[in-house]
Amino acid sequence: MTLPMETERLTLRLFTDDDAEEYLKIVLQPEIMEGHNVEEVPDVATIREGILKRTESWQKRGFTRAAVIVRETGQLIGSVGLAVIPDNEEVVEVVWTISKEFTRQGYATEAARAWLVFGLEELGLASVIALANAGNHASIRVMEKLGLRSEGMTEEYYDRELVIYRADRDWLDGNIH
Repeated sequence: MTLPMETERLTLRLFTDDDAEEYLKIVLQPEIMEGHNVEEVPDVATIREGILKRTESWQKRGFTRAAVIVRETGQLIGSVGLAVIPDNEEVVEVVWTISKEFTRQGYATEAARAWLVFGLEELGLASVIALANAGNHASIRVMEKLGLRSEGMTEEYYDRELVIYRADRDWLDGNIH
């Protein structure tokens, strides 16, 4: 697969430098900052660095965290993709950030499902995890809608206690369209 990737309602593509300011507005939303435990408030330079790292991840690993664009309007509404866990590059996580005004519309689920199928089927990953703070009910709802298997709580990643869900190769059986 190459980017851009299209789903029913979305285009998933590499971020460009032109996306930095719009994506910063999304990341600075209080719900996003809280849900991701952001310790330092990012600025546009930090976002541009992140865009560069995401492009490098795509080139190096064949997966990344991609820009999510609503096909009908062309609007950037967040990011979804696959990422390695810092300090443990053998573990791949499906991650998403969707602007508050576009939550509860199935966009995170739609884009995450496409990335999970890509990671498990095309890349041949054995499994992909999803993590969230226990109080992040929106992300947990996405994990459940995706049909991921709950594995309870873990303190193994990001130096804090998180809920962990997993998709493995068996998950594909009910999720390839």
